[in-house]
Amino acid sequence: DALAVEAAKIAANVRVYSDARMTTDDIRDAARTAQLSGGLDLVVVDHVQIVAPAKATRERYREIGTITEDLIVLAKTLKVPVVMMTQLNPPAPGEKDPTPRWEQIRESRDVALHAAAILLGWTKWTNGAPEFSRLKVDKNRYGIRGKTYAVTFHAGQHKFEFGGEVREGESAPVVEVGDD
Repeated sequence: DALAVEAAKIAANVRVYSDARMTTDDIRDAARTAQLSGGLDLVVVDHVQIVAPAKATRERYREIGTITEDLIVLAKTLKVPVVMMTQLNPPAPGEKDPTPRWEQIRESRDVALHAAAILLGWTKWTNGAPEFSRLKVDKNRYGIRGKTYAVTFHAGQHKFEFGGEVREGESAPVVEVGDD
């Protein structure tokens, strides 16, 4: 099956480093090694808050800001996108709109301020079951922002399906019909 062959090619080029206390220097070294030994198309840092700073300070928000800056330098130096995943603070008690905002990025607004784009994903749960999931383009220096899209994750197939745009106040995606 051609799809299985392509998936195997992609998997052969994926490297996972699971040391929870990697520093930005460690990430940079691993990325450079990967680039030199066959190519590098993307760096993903899952949970930027657990990356250790190259130089510790007493103020964690400053460390996160430095980590963010180091990863931006990495992206520019190696000419590859760096995706930084981060945790959000929960909404304030009594918040009427549960939609996440970039201002809720945990421990440092520097992450949000330095980012070229911010995509916020969330799922609304009702009685222990997912009601719907959304992906919002909250910041985008180089394009459209403020749009929200319906998203469905198919666990058995390990894939996301993106639906149409969800406009404010609507629960279902808007399906736009083109001229083609």
